[in-house]
Amino acid sequence: MLLYFTGIIIFIWINQDQFQWDFNIYYRAAQAYSQGLNPYNAENISQFQEGGKVLDFVYPPITLPIFRGFLLMEYSLAYHIFLVFKCLLLIWLILLWKRYFLRSRLDSLFILYCLFGFGGAVLIDIMAGNISIIEQFILWVAFYLLLNKKVIPFGILILAAAVFKVVPILFLVLLLLVEGKRKRFHFAIFLSLFLFIMLISYIMRPDLFSYFLHNSFRFSELGVVNPSIFSLISGFFTLQAKVTGLIIPGWVPLALFICIVAVVLFVSIKAYRAMKNIEIDGKDLIVLFAFCVVYALILPRFKDYSYILLLPPAYFIITKIDYAKAFPILLLIMLLSSGRFVAIPAIDIIFRAFWNYYSLLLAFLVWGLYLYYIFGKIRRPPAEVS
Repeated sequence: MLLYFTGIIIFIWINQDQFQWDFNIYYRAAQAYSQGLNPYNAENISQFQEGGKVLDFVYPPITLPIFRGFLLMEYSLAYHIFLVFKCLLLIWLILLWKRYFLRSRLDSLFILYCLFGFGGAVLIDIMAGNISIIEQFILWVAFYLLLNKKVIPFGILILAAAVFKVVPILFLVLLLLVEGKRKRFHFAIFLSLFLFIMLISYIMRPDLFSYFLHNSFRFSELGVVNPSIFSLISGFFTLQAKVTGLIIPGWVPLALFICIVAVVLFVSIKAYRAMKNIEIDGKDLIVLFAFCVVYALILPRFKDYSYILLLPPAYFIITKIDYAKAFPILLLIMLLSSGRFVAIPAIDIIFRAFWNYYSLLLAFLVWGLYLYYIFGKIRRPPAEVS
């Protein structure tokens, strides 16, 4: 297993023209920005790279001076340093998960799970060269601090993650859900600080900020690269338009997405409120894990590598004593990856849809297991609640 992982890293190391395409965009966008060009315009980015697909830069303007730090070295050196840095962070992250969140010793089974769980989200991120592993490291250190009642450092780290991908700011809601003093005050302060940072980003370059919003709100990625609820709904209506020729108004997929999100939130909030009235060991940890799952379900854009977030919550819930007999099959389900082809006519569409959104289906499965666990604890007599 470790030899396999090492082999992948070596292959990525020596084939920089084929991998870490997201890092390439960070570097090229910084080059465009340093020369006064609009880094949110793919044509401007394409001037600095030789061949290959040009992707949109989607991070706020305030991050561009940070990405310019890569320009202190040649692309090849920056490429390799970035790869090594992410691998080191991944090792640290896995140790953090196992020791402080799952509270057990590291074992080869868990390493296997981390590498291949949720369609190989970790390996996809390493190949793509996204900052997702860095983001996850920041988030999980923040979660550790929150569980240890260190609210201020938690808020600072959430802000650091949100500066790049924005949506992690939703994790500030955890301040309102876990036990603690002055939580509404801290929530309001950190949310205000985030809005202030975004305001500064706008004031710095209002023209670039509008381009950032334009690139960020384009949810055109469907299927296996973006297995989210909104992507699934959009893909369904796109397919039916091709098959039937019937064009559905654009607001229908959005309305359906909002309805599904509303149901997820309603049921999750109901479970949270019910759980507040019973005694469960590690209640704050369960709230944290369940919140991560809900977060993944409600975002309109949730990339394949973003499912790294769900690795600890999923492993935790499938190892609960209630599911001890089901653990092997649940683990196998988590480790299955996406298939791309089946030769049976007509069935191919269903097959591809199932596997393209397999990570999303796993997220719903994990969400259902948490609901089952929570409501199961509520239905038991107090003496049986652990």
